[in-house]
Amino acid sequence: MSSKRYCEIVGYLPLALELGATQVRDGLSWDDLIVDLKREIADLEALNLLEADEISSESKRKKYSLISSFNLSFKRLGQEKLEKFAWLGVLFPHFIL
Repeated sequence: MSSKRYCEIVGYLPLALELGATQVRDGLSWDDLIVDLKREIADLEALNLLEADEISSESKRKKYSLISSFNLSFKRLGQEKLEKFAWLGVLFPHFIL
């Protein structure tokens, strides 16, 4: 089952699961999501954002999968939602001070 495979890839991290489920709910198939996620993870690995000795491979995999899940969700935002997201970044700091 593709949804189970997605869960395994993201290491069952709750935020990554929620981001993926939202994309599927919006019409993307689990198979397409997995293909895109693997591509995004490969891109991060190619950039070598973390030193090999810095953390374990399991931790690195989880970190890459979470970053990739977020990146994919962000890339799929429509123009209106993207603008709202940008405004959230502008306004939110004022609410926590």
